[in-house]
This record gives sequence, structure tokens and C-alpha cells, in this order.
Amino acid sequence: MSVRGIQNGLTELHRAMRAKGAQGLFEAGNMIMTDAKRRVPVDLGNLKGSGYVTAPTATPGGTHVEVGFGGPAAGYAIYVHEDLSAHHPVGEAKYLENAVEAKAQAAFAHIAKRVEEALYG
Repeated sequence: MSVRGIQNGLTELHRAMRAKGAQGLFEAGNMIMTDAKRRVPVDLGNLKGSGYVTAPTATPGGTHVEVGFGGPAAGYAIYVHEDLSAHHPVGEAKYLENAVEAKAQAAFAHIAKRVEEALYG
């Protein structure tokens, strides 16, 4: 194989790894969001319904997704999240933070699994 062939092969592998990593990152974000929606306090359902995961975005610093709550609930989502003294008949404070902590290990393993697919098929 020529040097050019090796370079092309490595370039293609890099592209495939980034694509699979982005796919895994988006799926991991959805895994976290699913758990967060199980934890979010529910009154009328606006907060729970406002949960979102953005599509992967590539930047010079890496690939990113955003997991959050907002929309019609943006004005009070942070207060519900941070108020540890509030009693919620359904759900809990720190609903997003707790979901991230609970799912972090599984999320990283899932992303790694997707990247491995690019390496080993």
C-alpha cells in the first residue's frame, strides 16, 4: 500500500470514528434525558415536556450536544432544579444533574461502543 493509500485510509477511519462518536454522543444525551424526565417534578407537565437534546455540533474543541429543559418552562426550570427545600409529590430537585451523574458511566461506555464500531465494524 502506498503512503497516499495509508493517508486516505487513516483519514477515512478518522471520519468514521468522529461520525460514530457523534452518533453515540447524541444517543447518550437521549439516555440522560430519558432518566431526567423520570426525575423531573410534574405539576402541569410543561417542564417535563420541554426537555430536549440537540443534534451533535462539531467545533474546533470537539463535538457537543446540549441536554436541557426550556421552552415554555425556561423561566422556572432553574428554580425547580435548584430548590432543594421544595417538596415535590412527583419528581425531585436536581433532576438533570442527578440524571447526568446516574448515567455518566453508561453514557461513556455507549459512546466508546459506537467508536469501536468504526474501528472493528
